Amino acid sequence: MMRALFIAISAAVLVPVGVYCQAGSLDSDFDADGTVTTVFVNSTSSNAAAIAVQADGKIVVAGAANFGGTEKNNFVITRYNIDGTLDNTFSSDGKVSIDFGGQDYLTDIAIQTDGKIVLVGSTSGTDESFAIARLKANGTMDNSFNGNGKLIFDFSGNLSADLISAVAIQSDGKIVVAGTANSAFAVARFTTSGVVDSSFGNNGKATAGFGVGTTSSSSAIALQADGKIVVGGACYGTNIDFALCRYTVNGSLDNTFSLDGKTTTDVSGIPETIRAVAIQPDGKIVACGTSNGADLALARYQPDGFLDLSFSGDGKLLTDFNGNSETGECMVLQPDGKILVGGVQNGGAALVRYNTDGSLDNTFDGDGLTTTSLINKAADLALQADGRIVVAGFSGAPQVFAAARFLSGLSLGLTDFVDNQVKLVVYPNPVADNAVAEYELNSEERITISLLDINGRVVQTIVEHEFQRRGKHQIVLPMAPLMAGTYLLSISNGSGAVSTRFVK
Repeated sequence: MMRALFIAISAAVLVPVGVYCQAGSLDSDFDADGTVTTVFVNSTSSNAAAIAVQADGKIVVAGAANFGGTEKNNFVITRYNIDGTLDNTFSSDGKVSIDFGGQDYLTDIAIQTDGKIVLVGSTSGTDESFAIARLKANGTMDNSFNGNGKLIFDFSGNLSADLISAVAIQSDGKIVVAGTANSAFAVARFTTSGVVDSSFGNNGKATAGFGVGTTSSSSAIALQADGKIVVGGACYGTNIDFALCRYTVNGSLDNTFSLDGKTTTDVSGIPETIRAVAIQPDGKIVACGTSNGADLALARYQPDGFLDLSFSGDGKLLTDFNGNSETGECMVLQPDGKILVGGVQNGGAALVRYNTDGSLDNTFDGDGLTTTSLINKAADLALQADGRIVVAGFSGAPQVFAAARFLSGLSLGLTDFVDNQVKLVVYPNPVADNAVAEYELNSEERITISLLDINGRVVQTIVEHEFQRRGKHQIVLPMAPLMAGTYLLSISNGSGAVSTRFVK
């Protein structure tokens, strides 16, 4: 029997939340077939590298396009409505191009709580340098950022390649970027106005190497709830291994992490590199990447930087689907703790979902893996507020921007909660240091309550797999450590979830 579920946005309003579809299937509500492609006028090719979901549900996709001639590669950005159509309120046609004057390659984006969009990558002319831009929410350049909305930063101060791979926004609004300079991890922090933050590291810069005779490159960043900065990538020595380091909020290496702030992991005995990192609510760190370009590689670490042996028996795992070639490019943690990895299998976009212990989640398209040939790569992914999965990449030859949306099975569709209503309300709204959540269960349930950011990433787990009786319940949400912004409170019983949105 189909079970109804409602969310109480206020005491007087109940909103129905749809029906269930197979987890891992393409979402036909997104541009009819679950995928959309976009061509930039006068470009010869384009490739989406990053995706984020705004507080209003609109989807921002960013990457680079080649325009030939004198412009060559530029940053390019699109914004889509929830149904996959281009948003014409964004730069009049849903598309923006940003030229730094050289060969420009975008690698990551982040959306601020005020709706402004931060874009990072690299630009090369006589030198290859960090490139950062910020747009207003309407798609125009934000001139309050470095005077014209753009910043070129020579991290190394020489002719070596300085490449940004990832960006994160701190709770105070400062912008932290991670990349590579002088063949080592390179992290820099900037104020909200685009000025190098001299209070961080050495005049705004921090580096990390992994020993004599090695080089390293970073490709991922994640911020812990306490403000510490986790950066992941690869260490190149006698082998190529996962490499992680953690910085304190002032940019020094954190000696409480693996004794010296750095750790490397040989996952398989063959070359592997981290492509994404994420922080669990319990402080454990999940890293995903690729082993020798053929298998998915994952590892999970305790908050102290040592491998978590409860994950796959030894803290690390490889996944090979029937001898096919898979890569891991991106990752998000779902509100129920499951790990979702995106990448490529045999030339098509692939999504793989794992349970919290590292086993494959067979509720996801039957075997934990879903693929589509309609998009060639899952370069980045994000969760919508309703749990649906959005993916960015490219399609065709020559390549064009592509995005896809999949159903997760934990969206605000069917849940196995109860036959009647599950009521959820957060007050006051907006909240200050603390909020109160009230909810009512009409039957006994084992539930998890999670606080999520607007992109669906878990910020904190309030209740984890706790048995609760039928009736009214009330909990306090500690909001003081969190930055201003829009949040979601999610209640899940493992089969589905309900959530409500509120603002700090």
